[in-house]
Amino acid sequence: MSFTLHILPGALYTRRVLIYLAEKNLLQSLFLKISPPLPNVSAVHSTSHPSVLTTQPTAAKPKGSLPALTTPDGTTIHDSISIISYFEDLCDECENPSIHLESSTPNFPEANPSMRGQTIEEQARNAEIITLVDEATTLFERAARHGSAMFVLLQRQDITSSRIALQACRGVLAKVDGCYSHSLGLEGVEGGEDCGGVDGTATIADCLLFSLLEFARGMYGIDLVTGMEGLQRFQRAFGKRESVQVEGEQVWDGNLTKLASYWVKETDGISEWATERGKVGGSI
Repeated sequence: MSFTLHILPGALYTRRVLIYLAEKNLLQSLFLKISPPLPNVSAVHSTSHPSVLTTQPTAAKPKGSLPALTTPDGTTIHDSISIISYFEDLCDECENPSIHLESSTPNFPEANPSMRGQTIEEQARNAEIITLVDEATTLFERAARHGSAMFVLLQRQDITSSRIALQACRGVLAKVDGCYSHSLGLEGVEGGEDCGGVDGTATIADCLLFSLLEFARGMYGIDLVTGMEGLQRFQRAFGKRESVQVEGEQVWDGNLTKLASYWVKETDGISEWATERGKVGGSI
């Protein structure tokens, strides 16, 4: 009995789940298949089972959005946060007798400790940051759809909506910055920014947050944390963790990043943007 995680390589929500699985020490579990298989994963993440993900065939994609998790009983879960929560619940089973799972459902004895936090206060803060990061992600996606050349042929661009959404996104992240600036999270351990958290363990919130900041900068050329010292320290620290060390071309295609990173400049007028949009559209 095993799980199959269907992914869209390089996509933001897929990246969320993969970073979480790497931090949880589940990325190469014998009970987990990833489709399509991750390229050169054994060179990126140390494992005692280096061939698990490189030799398996590609499984049939379920209907709906990706990522999608197919459980041993055939249930499909599409939402990235729901997938992460599902795995976290499975791994908590041994420590929490109130969670009842079918006996045929495999657990993951190799999994790292809880990534929700050890105390109720830590768990509440983790949940709060997850909510804020998800809101910021939605706003950034709205900004990209209305202002990036990536979507120029899919919908009518709206410069004002893009700017408002991006501003609102940064406003939400400013709240997250306050959380990281006043905590001993990944970014705040005295003695070096390449340290982990208090016990070296990342949280689910950390994984979601880094995925957004990395995607915005890597794919769209947008630095979302300008002027936010807490999140700048966090981004540098988390960027050194093994869980995110994937070669650039395996994450985003260079042609796509070139297209996606063209944004409306603050000095552009509507007529100038219309001209540029025509140029971009003609070159795709």
